[in-house]
Amino acid sequence: MDFKYFADPIPHIIIDDFYTPLELKEIWLELDFLTHSRKLLTPEATGAAFSLNDKGEKIYKKNNSGLFLDGLYANRDISNILFHTRKLFDKDFLQKCQDQNFIFKYLMQANADFTLLSYYEDGALYEAHHDKCVITALSWLYKEPRQFTGGDLNFVDHNYKIPIKNNRVLIFPGVAEHSVDPVKMNPGIAPMSGFGRYVITNFTSFRV
Repeated sequence: MDFKYFADPIPHIIIDDFYTPLELKEIWLELDFLTHSRKLLTPEATGAAFSLNDKGEKIYKKNNSGLFLDGLYANRDISNILFHTRKLFDKDFLQKCQDQNFIFKYLMQANADFTLLSYYEDGALYEAHHDKCVITALSWLYKEPRQFTGGDLNFVDHNYKIPIKNNRVLIFPGVAEHSVDPVKMNPGIAPMSGFGRYVITNFTSFRV
């Protein structure tokens, strides 16, 4: 696990090789099971950011597929994804984050978190938006060798790009405006093949 803190242009943490090979194997078993048009939902079903057109209609800022995982399992430990992403809330890991910048103290104090699985294929993107949470943690995954281009994350107010990398985790304040570059699949890759861009998003906040 390669942990790096960056103060500029906003406080953020990047961890490469966050999951062990065994953890990745178990996560991929669940990703492969869920990657189906019957299971992954459209943007309006996953709390996507939106704007309003002249007619007052919602125009969603993303066009990928996704699914909130927390509602699927009465026991989080049943899900490989939910079980292994709990590493983000390990006490020692949280302390290490907090030691970098006080903003990450919210990770330690938060009393609610939600997990969204998102899948990007050809043409999928997410326009500039911010998250309705205190801290956002993104786990990026894709099958090797990589079968797409694009999919990098941009902090749009700072002209700052973070390249997507397999098994990379990015942690940052959810209020920071960010976007996802369009994904373009290599020729011949079938839809819902599982060779696109996956992101597991942990939204950390406070429940009143």
